[in-house]
Formats: sequence, structure tokens, C-alpha cells
Amino acid sequence: MQFALDKNGNKISPKHSGQKARCPVCQSIVIGHYGEFRRHWQHESKRDCDEWSGEETQWHVEWKSRFPDEWQEVVISKADEIHRADIQTPSGKVLEFQNSPISSSEIRRRENFYGDMIWIINAEEFKSRLQLKSVVNKNLQRIKRNAQRDLSILKQGVSKRIDRLKNEISSVESSIDYEVSKIEENDDLISKCKGKLNNITSLADKILNHWYSNDLIWNNLISRIKWEVADVYKEDYLNKKEKIEQVKNKINSIKEQLSYINNKEELEIREQSFKIVSYNEISPQNYTNTQVIKKEDKNTLFPELMSISSDKEFERYSYRRRDYLFLLDLTEIVNSLRRNLENLEKQLINQKEQIILQKQELIKDLHELVESKIDKLNKENNNLWAKVEELKESKKELIQKKSKIVNSKESFLKKEREKIVSDTKSKGFEIMRTQKGHYEFDWKQKRKSWNMASCPLYLDFGEGYLFKKSQNELKRISIDDFVRKFKQ
Repeated sequence: MQFALDKNGNKISPKHSGQKARCPVCQSIVIGHYGEFRRHWQHESKRDCDEWSGEETQWHVEWKSRFPDEWQEVVISKADEIHRADIQTPSGKVLEFQNSPISSSEIRRRENFYGDMIWIINAEEFKSRLQLKSVVNKNLQRIKRNAQRDLSILKQGVSKRIDRLKNEISSVESSIDYEVSKIEENDDLISKCKGKLNNITSLADKILNHWYSNDLIWNNLISRIKWEVADVYKEDYLNKKEKIEQVKNKINSIKEQLSYINNKEELEIREQSFKIVSYNEISPQNYTNTQVIKKEDKNTLFPELMSISSDKEFERYSYRRRDYLFLLDLTEIVNSLRRNLENLEKQLINQKEQIILQKQELIKDLHELVESKIDKLNKENNNLWAKVEELKESKKELIQKKSKIVNSKESFLKKEREKIVSDTKSKGFEIMRTQKGHYEFDWKQKRKSWNMASCPLYLDFGEGYLFKKSQNELKRISIDDFVRKFKQ
């Protein structure tokens, strides 16, 4: 502790060993120590009242001495907690000088207490474990490599542009051949469409079969006639086919249920017919409709029928199921299933009739469609011939462009080379201006507790400057500039 309070409450340094004053935190007696190299106050009890105040080194003293006395060891009190800040500027910012290791929980406590603060850490002990790499040098090397790469690319660029134009010319020639082949293909399709008009019913059957079987193998004519009109019917047709399959499945399901019920052993008691079911076929929802008799009473004249009236009773029967028969009157269920079966069979007939009607409509529309397709193919061929003429004109323009680039090759290369050199210089100046003093770092055996610090953190390597730590970089700043920033 560098400062204590005299009897008038003034902040004083020790003038001689044994001098007495009062602690600014706890007001207890402190004793002055006046040595040749170090002068400080110590509590009479030899135990500092501020738990955050450790052994103060010459490094602490030198850092504090860079700031006015009134900024040093400022007592701060918050919510019945009192501590001495190493430095507190007039704006309220606290500078905490840390020489020894500190836990992450202690870091959080101090940051929460001081609020607006900065850490300055004595890093001389572990500076050998920090490997620094200049961000400026790294980025200057990067832009130099990029410039060399761009210059190398530039030398090949013009040749590649010429080759690209050659390829474009070749591509246009291929496109002309392709469009001509499409015209020939359309002519062949027109001929086949005219033939299909004579057998339109067969065409409709093939389209319906394709939809239903999802057969991807189509001859060229059918694939070219599977257009807008056919697609209008497709979804409705597939829905109807799906409904037919659904109805068939439901019919089969009902028949299976009826067969299953009919195969159940029947038991008649007091002129009422029951089906014998297993305990597992009884659900918590229908156990109230279930009658129970003992197996040993099955063939008696007057077996005792018992009902299940509660969940607990239903559960108890699970442990004695071997001793009982479980009976259900399934007459209503059977009648309901038969009514459903009759309705479903009527729906099946109706759906099949609709399929027949839809096919008739499809045949009619297909006839109109094929005639329309022939007309469209003729118009398409006219457009294709126009496109062929456009491609021929494009080919002529590409040939002229290629000739122009070949003739201006040298002047173009010189201009682009100068531009790259100029851009590289500008980027280099900007890097040196904005990233001077920035370093990437590799911190071996890092003090992980400092990962918890949320306030700015500076490392002091004892070389006249500090390094401000960010997530991935260290930024160098001279100690004089650092101190001057707070004294302005």
C-alpha cells in the first residue's frame, strides 16, 4: 500500500520507517516502511484488510507511479464492499495491475465490482511461451503472392480469352447443327402424329397405362404428345385409380374382419350369442361391454355372467386370464361391417364407370390435341429456322471479336499489368496504416482463467510497450502512448 491517511484525512506516503497513519479502507493503524528501494505502508496487524491486495512488487510501484498520486489506490465502496483500485481515472475507469495468477471466479468478481476497468498483466514470466507473427508482414506477403499470381494469370488470360472465343464459335456451330437436327426430328414427328390420328384409342390406352404403371419407357411420339391436355386428366385419373385400390383394400379388410369374427368360437348363454375373445383383444375403451365367466362354468346350464366395471378390475383379470372366458356380443359390429361392405362394393362399381367415361373424354381431347400438335410443330420449325439464322449472325460477330483481341493483345497486357502493380501498392499502404502493431499469437501453456475476462486486457512484456489482447490478435501500443491516452 503506497498511500495512507494522516490525522487530517490527507493522502500521504511514508516519510520514515515506523511512521503511523490510518488505512483508507478500514481506518486501522498502518506502519510506514521507508527503505532505499521501496517505501510503503503495512497494517499493524501485518494483514491487509483488502482481500484483493496481494504482495505488491516493484512492477506495481512503477506502473502506479506513471499516474498522478490522486489516481492511485482509490477507495471504492459498493454495496457494503470496499476495495482499493490500483488506479482510477477521473472518468471512473479502473486500471488493475496483476502480477500473480488469478482464478476465473476472481476475475469475474473484480470486473463485476469495478465495472469499467482495464487489466494490465505482468507477462515477463511467460513471454517466452508466446510466439508472435506480424499481421502486417503476413498480409504484405499475401498480397505480394496474389499480385504474382494475378500477373501470372494475366499472361495466360489473353490466350485463354482467344481460346474461349474459339470454343464459343465451335459451340455456335454445334448449336446450328442441333437446331437443324430438331427441325428434322419435328418433321419426322409430324409424319407420325398424322399416323396416330387413325388409331387414337390405342394412344389413349398407352397414356393411361403409363400413368398407372409409372413406366418411364416411352417411344418418342408418346413422350412428345404427353402435354397439357393429357396432364389435365392425369391427376384425376390417378386419383380415381387410387380410390379404386383403396376401396378394394377396404373391402378385403372388411372381409378379413368378418372371417376373423366368424372363426371365433361362439357361446350361447340365456338365448344370447357371444364370441369368445382373448384378454388381449379387450381394450380399456370397451371392457365395459365385455362379459366374463369362469372356464369351469362354460358347459354348465346356468353359468354366472360377470361384467368389468372399473380399470382396477380390468387389470386384476390380466393376472387370472387363464381361469376365465371373455365374451363379447359382436352382432352389431358384424351388421355394421356388412353394411359397409355393401356400400363399398357400390362405390367400386361407380368408380370403374367413371374411369370408362374419363377415357372417352380423353380420346376426344387427344384427337384435338394431336391436330393441334401438328400445327405447333410446324410453327416451331419456323422459329427454329429463324434461330438458325441468328446463330449464323452470332458466329460472324464472334469471329470479328476474336480477330480484334488478337490484334490488341500486347497493349492490353501492358495496361492490365500496370493496374495490378498500382493496386498492390495501394493495398500494401492500407495494411501498414491499419494493421501496424497487430500480431497473431500462439500462447503455449496459456493461463486459461483469462479467457473469462470480459474487460480489455493488456500484456506487459517489460520492453516499453504493451500488447492489447483480442480473440485472435495482439495489438502493440507503447506504454507512453497508453498512459498519455488517460492523461489527456
